[in-house]
Amino acid sequence: MIKKSDVLIYTEAKSLLSALEERVEQYQQLVEEQVVHLIEEKEQALNLHVADLHNEMEDKLMVNQALWFEKANQQLTELVAAQYHSLNTLKDELKSTIATKVKSRLPSLSLNEAVIGHLIDLLHKAIDDEDNTLSVEQVFENGGVVLTIESEDNLVSIDTLSIVEELGRSLDSI
Repeated sequence: MIKKSDVLIYTEAKSLLSALEERVEQYQQLVEEQVVHLIEEKEQALNLHVADLHNEMEDKLMVNQALWFEKANQQLTELVAAQYHSLNTLKDELKSTIATKVKSRLPSLSLNEAVIGHLIDLLHKAIDDEDNTLSVEQVFENGGVVLTIESEDNLVSIDTLSIVEELGRSLDSI
């Protein structure tokens, strides 16, 4: 037999237990909501931190790239300047070598038959002797040849030594 007082205690205990379970559910839901809220806040904070780190790394990368490009541009400019200087030096050496070699061969030009033949043709053209009927006088003088042609109106003279000396002075100015 169960006493009424025991049933009353049992009913009261059951309602207290129900109220406690309800309260536990409320607290559990509140705790779960707070945990979810804290997780979301931490996630946002973490995302912001990651974004800040990413932006910082991008900025560093851009600065490093700019420095690298500046350094590469400076090195390229220096290399081009050095190459330009080398080419100018080579060009000057080449000009000097060619001028020296040509000058060493100039004295033989003043007595060269082919050169003298061209100069004789020039004299005939200068005096309008197209048929080459006028004679050209050749006088050997001081290691060169003086060529002279004379017509009724004109007298034209060329000195191969003067031409060679003028060529030598021209080569000196290069």
